[in-house]
This record gives sequence, C-alpha cells and structure tokens, in this order.
Amino acid sequence: MARHTTTVPANPEVIIWARKNSKMRSADVAARTTLSGLDEDRLQQIEAGDAEATISEVLEFARLFKRP
Repeated sequence: MARHTTTVPANPEVIIWARKNSKMRSADVAARTTLSGLDEDRLQQIEAGDAEATISEVLEFARLFKRP
C-alpha cells in the first residue's frame, strides 16, 4: 500500500486541539495545505471521527499546526 493512502488511528480531539491552538479555522487549513485531497470537508470528517487520516494528512497537520 502506498504511503499516502495508508490510514493511521489519529485522535480527532487532538487534531481539533492542535488546529484551535494554532488559531486556524477549517477554511484556513484548506487554503494553506499542499495536499490536493485535504479540503475543508475532509478535515471535518477526520475531526468528527467519521474518517481516518492518512499518514500524509497527519504529517501535513503537524506542518501546518507546528506540532510534532
């Protein structure tokens, strides 16, 4: 399986906390991301726990939110 499609169990509460702590809205993440598939709807699905994040998305969150 390719790295960008492998899902990982990411805690939605931690993603929400990191985004809010970075003072970003969902729209800000969608505007600043370098991943083509990570839009506002996708972020909301991940934060709601309806979808698992991929490794690439988790790494993108770390980059955007400046968190390990």
